[in-house]
Amino acid sequence: MPESVRPEKQVQPYGKVSCSYVRGIALDGKIIRIKLDVCERDKYGHLLAYVRIDGKMFKVIQRKSQEKRVGIWRGR
Repeated sequence: MPESVRPEKQVQPYGKVSCSYVRGIALDGKIIRIKLDVCERDKYGHLLAYVRIDGKMFKVIQRKSQEKRVGIWRGR
């Protein structure tokens, strides 16, 4: 569970903003696939996985948002 929703953890910079960004992606009717990485967790216990939305890697969607300066990248 991310620290942005755990009251006992300190929220990291951009934690709530990034959580809000992911929740704001329109997913209705889209196919979402999640594939675990070879190492399922990093040294901090975070789950490592690849996410595809309608066949596109989430990272690609994120990068396009950064390039267009939308969402959490607005004004940067």
